[in-house]
Amino acid sequence: MANQCSLYAVDFVPGEGEKTNLLLLGEYAYDIPLVFKLLISASPRICPSLDWPGEGEVAILGDLTQGHEQLFAFLDQLTHPLVEPLIEETKAFLTRPEFQLPYVLLEPFDIFQMSESDFFAATSRLLEEIQLLDERIPTEVETTLTALLAPISTSPKRLWPWQKTQKPRDPLQPLYDLGLGSWG
Repeated sequence: MANQCSLYAVDFVPGEGEKTNLLLLGEYAYDIPLVFKLLISASPRICPSLDWPGEGEVAILGDLTQGHEQLFAFLDQLTHPLVEPLIEETKAFLTRPEFQLPYVLLEPFDIFQMSESDFFAATSRLLEEIQLLDERIPTEVETTLTALLAPISTSPKRLWPWQKTQKPRDPLQPLYDLGLGSWG
């Protein structure tokens, strides 16, 4: 068990046609990141899994072209100098010619296996969450920008001899938490 979700660009609807183009866009461990959800947020629907064919309809398919628009509109709201390189990387990766397929497929089954027993209900809840993302976007933008502006402690506090020193927080961690930097 990999405990990660996978995101693919595909040119077919799983369960309705022959598998032709299946290109991995990204993987993310232990969660389903916001950028993956935004990318499949255009016309999302539940479909059969390609990674787990014996599990039935536990994947979500969306329109990739409109998903690009949703994701890029969100990224354009993140106005901070630290964000620019990851946004440029994301846009350059997702607009590569080979990835210009009609659909995007999210495979969250590995994530569900960690804590869910009813995979179909979990998929339905995820679909509902994705359909309501527009309501969360302003809060997500504000939270991310606030986290980027948070001061990074450079002076370690005094520790007892048996305590390990803490590594300083990566200033890009709020962006990685969104799923940026997890392409390819």
